[in-house]
This record gives sequence, C-alpha cells and structure tokens, in this order.
Amino acid sequence: MRDIPTPIIITQPMRYVASLRRGEKAKIRGIRGTALSSKRLADLGFVNESTVEMLMPGSTCIVRINGTVLALGTGYQTVVELLTGESLATSAVA
Repeated sequence: MRDIPTPIIITQPMRYVASLRRGEKAKIRGIRGTALSSKRLADLGFVNESTVEMLMPGSTCIVRINGTVLALGTGYQTVVELLTGESLATSAVA
C-alpha cells in the first residue's frame, strides 16, 4: 500500500483596504460590516469585483474607485475585504 501524502492547505490572511500600499490596486471581495455601512459603501461603488486603488494611506486614507476619489476613515478601511492573490499591478507613486 502506498502512502498518500497529506495535502498542505495554505490559507492567506484576509486583506482589507487598510493593507494596501500607495499606488497598489486590488479587487473587492465583499463588505463585512453592518447593513448600514455595507449599503453606504455599496452606494459609493464598493461592490464585488470593483477595483480600488490606494492613493494615500493613513488613518483617513484616500482611494480611487470607479474613477471617483474618496476619503475613508479607519472604520470603513477595515470592513472592505479584498481578493487575496488578485492584486493588480502596482504603480510607483513618488
């Protein structure tokens, strides 16, 4: 009888908007917030598969989504989940 190797499952930690670096882009996986915050973010364009770009990280960050530049406070940065392994090309911003 042959030994069957046990598969190794590698899980990646969840990424949020707050983890993006300046100039980095990623696709949105979903929103993990209250119904009110989820609706508010969806109304601003934060919906599945949309691309978000970090323009200026910080406690109040500035992002671009669907051609619109928005400021997000810390509370909103940590509820927008990003697709892991799906980061788009980063562009260096001086």
